[in-house]
Parts: sequence; C-alpha cells; structure tokens
Amino acid sequence: MTFTSDGSVTNIQSIHDAQAADGDVIIVPTGTWTWSTTLTITKAITLQGQTMWSGGGTSEAGGVHTALVPGAIINFASNVRILSITSNASAHVVLSRLAFVYISGTATEWMLTGGNSPHPIIVHDCYFELTFTGANRCIDWQSSGGLFYNCTVWANPIGTDNTTVNWIRVLQDNVRLWESSPTTGTLDTGGNINLYIEDCTIYNCLSQTLDLDDGARLVVRKCQLFDTGSTAHGADSSKKGGRHIEYYDNTFTHTLGINGGATLDPNNYPQNLSWWYNMRGGTMIITRNAIPDNVSQWWGSKATWTAGDWAVQRGTNQFGCPLSYPSPYQAGWGSDGVTITNCVTSLGTFPITQSLEPIYIWANTVGAAANILSLNDWGTDSCGHGLSSAGFIQQGRDFILGPKPGYTSFTYPHPFRTQSTPPLEVVVSGTWAASALTRNKLALRARVTRF
Repeated sequence: MTFTSDGSVTNIQSIHDAQAADGDVIIVPTGTWTWSTTLTITKAITLQGQTMWSGGGTSEAGGVHTALVPGAIINFASNVRILSITSNASAHVVLSRLAFVYISGTATEWMLTGGNSPHPIIVHDCYFELTFTGANRCIDWQSSGGLFYNCTVWANPIGTDNTTVNWIRVLQDNVRLWESSPTTGTLDTGGNINLYIEDCTIYNCLSQTLDLDDGARLVVRKCQLFDTGSTAHGADSSKKGGRHIEYYDNTFTHTLGINGGATLDPNNYPQNLSWWYNMRGGTMIITRNAIPDNVSQWWGSKATWTAGDWAVQRGTNQFGCPLSYPSPYQAGWGSDGVTITNCVTSLGTFPITQSLEPIYIWANTVGAAANILSLNDWGTDSCGHGLSSAGFIQQGRDFILGPKPGYTSFTYPHPFRTQSTPPLEVVVSGTWAASALTRNKLALRARVTRF
C-alpha cells in the first residue's frame, strides 16, 4: 500500500508506526521540507520522493553548479541526525528519489544505519549536497551489506575545506568481524555482506568521501568520480581499520579549471586532491579504472593510489607502537578466519587473527601512475623508533602490481536493484468484504511489471 505524507518528520513517523507494514511505500511530496528531528525507520518500507529531482552539482571547467529542480528536497537543519534506519529481517528498507541538502546544524551524522539482516538497506536515485561545516559526515553506515546506485553527491568547492568532507563512513566490525574471511568478488555469494556503490556520480570530496573504518567491506564500481578521494583507517586511528575495498570500472576526473591548472580559478579549481585512494589498513583490489595522474601546475604532482602503515610512527589506540613486521591490522593483510599472527609492539606481543592478503593493482588506464602504489607515512615519528611504512609494506609481498589469482568481480548490476522499486499499485477503496484483504481500509491492488 502507498501512503502520501505531508513531508514532515512527525507525519512520516506516524504513518510508519501506525499504518505502514513491511513492503509499503511512504511518499514524500514534491517540495522543500526542513527536518530538524529524527525519523526512525525499522519496518521494510520504501521512503520515496513523489517526483524525481534533477540538476545538482557538476564539476566542469567552470565549476558550474546547476540548481536543483523541484523534487522531494529535504533540508538538513538539525543538531541531531534526521534519519535512523535499522535493516529489517523480512525485506529491504529503501530510500528513493530524495534530495538531501545541508542548511545548518552540528550533528555528527545526518543518517545512521544499523542491523544485520540478509536484506540490506538500499539507497537509489538520491542526491546529497555536502556544504556543511559542522557535521562530521553525511552517513554513518553501521549495518551489514547495503547498496547505493544512481546517486549524486556534490560538495561545494568554494568556501569550505573539502579535504574532510565525508559522504559515508563505513563501520561494520559490529556485524561481521574484521578477523573473518574475505568477501571480495564472488566470495560475497549473496551480495549482502559488502556495501556496494555503483553508477553514482561524486564531485569535490577530496580525501574522505568514503571513510573505511573498523571492519568495512566496500565495493565501488561503475562510478564517475570528479576530484574525489577516499581513505581507510588503520589501527593508528581506529581499533582495527578497514577490512577491504574493491575499486573497478570507475572513471576518475581531475578538474584543472578555466586556468588550466596554472592557478586557482574563481571556482577553486584545481582542487587540492591528496590522493585518489589512501589505504592504512586491510587490503584492496583495484582494476579496470580510467584514472588520470593527480597532477596540476598549481599543486604539483601527487600520488594516485597510496598505502601507509601510519601506526609505526603515530602509534595505535591499543597496541602502542609496532616494532616489527607485521603490525596489527596493517595494509596488505587480512584474515582467513583461522591463522593467528604474533604482532610485536612497544606494549608487548599481541596474537591477532590476521594473515597475509596482498593488495592487487592491475589493468587501470589513462595515467602513467594508474598501476603504481605509492607509500606514505604519518610524517612525525612520535614513536621514535626510526621505522617507516617501507619496512612494513613491500612490493611482491604486501602488494602486487598484477592480477589477483582467481578473482572474479561480483554480478553487475547488483541483483538487489530489481527488488528496490516497488510494483506500481492502484488502490481503490471499498466497503465490500473480501477474505484476501485484511487492512482496515479494503483495497484492490493492480500490480504492473516494470521493464
């Protein structure tokens, strides 16, 4: 059944709690709605904009930002999150055709997810405008699995420090331990363990668009990434750090601006892009991407793919400073769920369920550095042992510039995409009796197959 709300959190929450059942749709009407309180979703409903938004951010030479054409636009103006979603055991929770725009507020995140259902949360055809200065991140993804597709993300290149703009932080150690076996490629047999981001377009999120935290398992594919970099935590800044990421079949663009990169143009191009991806813990698979070199006259030459064991200089939250290879949860390592490795640090010897699981990079095109991994360090040796990433992350052992044996990417498009658009329903109210209709308001439903 489909319910049309008045666009307010209060009304949508009331429909969710008192009327909607799993499989129902709640419509957010066309218009602009300001939310300042939390909408909590626990039922397997679809929250959908009445009409599709259009426009949004672009990143051409002139840095043009096209205004949003009216759809269902939700303004974030809150000091608390505006969405809290728990995945449902019976079916997917779906967000669709919604535009989220930051106005004001200091909440740590706009949206928080949780749950460990075989039916992960799905977000598609949504827009996220990240012009915030107070909020730390847009989405804090703490549920198992998940799928984003056909979404657009835009951060304003003017007047904000986009080096820390964070679209999604992924933290999944609470639903599947870092120490469990990998689920890369077809090892994610049901497609419901990794978080998948496909066919999305992202602009101007320089260093932390996707922020892999403890146990994160992420796949980024078939996306258009304009001046957009991401990172994975290690044990230097988190308990464990990211588990693994796959980047494949994406197109990256480095916008030089109307001055050709010689100087900053009025729209702040070229952006100060530190890297396309920086790995500080866990492992990654990178292949078949079209990726230019990260070079401009104004900012100079910077790395494409980077990895570092920052813990050897920065220290860790719980292990102290690593003293010998391997360090806890370091880049180029993962786990088969069985092998225990002793990691020696300044605080003692720690038996950790981890094993060698190298980084693989191959078959990327366009830039001269498309298939090169550069190492980096924290920069200040707070540990004082004279160690660096080069002693812990080595080619041929911890990273390999060649194909991963036996690797096959997961099915594209993701099979859950066919489950995220509810069938079209025609609801006709009536007063006659019918045993198959059990709602308070009897309804006749006509389901139409979508092609």
